[in-house]
Amino acid sequence: MAIGNIVMIALGLLAMVLGWFMFASVKFRAWTMSYGRGAMWTKLLGERRADWATRFIFGPVCLIFGALMVLVSAFGGPIGS
Repeated sequence: MAIGNIVMIALGLLAMVLGWFMFASVKFRAWTMSYGRGAMWTKLLGERRADWATRFIFGPVCLIFGALMVLVSAFGGPIGS
């Protein structure tokens, strides 16, 4: 397996963990919404709507994106050859 595939699998797993924490952890969602882009979304949408969007939109998108990265790199051809 090429080093590019291993890196993509690691990044995919990281995205899946991020998505899971966004979906399942109230403290993690509160932390992400208080800094940087999360604070922008909180100001734009309000606290409740930003929490809902983080849990039900951004979390599952990260989970799906991470799973696709893992599957494509694990079962696809070598990356970077």
